[in-house]
Amino acid sequence: FQAKLSYDGTFGDIGVHAWASGIVQDHNPVGGLRYTGRGLDFGAKISGGGASLLGYYYTGKGLGTTGLFILATDAAGRARGSDGFYLQGTYGIGKFTLGASYGESRLDLTSAEVNPTLLKSNSSWVGQLRYGLTSWVTLVGEYTNTRSRAHGGNRATSDTVAVGTILFF
Repeated sequence: FQAKLSYDGTFGDIGVHAWASGIVQDHNPVGGLRYTGRGLDFGAKISGGGASLLGYYYTGKGLGTTGLFILATDAAGRARGSDGFYLQGTYGIGKFTLGASYGESRLDLTSAEVNPTLLKSNSSWVGQLRYGLTSWVTLVGEYTNTRSRAHGGNRATSDTVAVGTILFF
């Protein structure tokens, strides 16, 4: 089962988009233990003038991380807990838009689990500059710093610069 509530409205010159959703899904894998995955998420985006601010949070058990139901259970079929959040701010000046964001996803061990190589968290900082060349072409440049940690303390980081084009049609 999955459900979502959303709201779109304005308060003077301020636009608001807010949402909340939930999911419950039974799993009965071949050769594994049956479990039920459950989760909630909610967020809001507030916009006014050339600025916007977005915030989002999720929490679940038996949902996994990185993708829905990926790493959702331990080897014995016990559901793992997960949660995460995302924050983003943008500001437009003429044809330019500056943006920054930060997000993090975390995956817990089950109470009976010892797994030092299991992903504990992924997080990224992103800085972005967009230029609206035409109404249907936007040029984009981004810098991303990503960090991953395992439950045993192993860490990995990466820094990426990307440039590209978005075509709207």
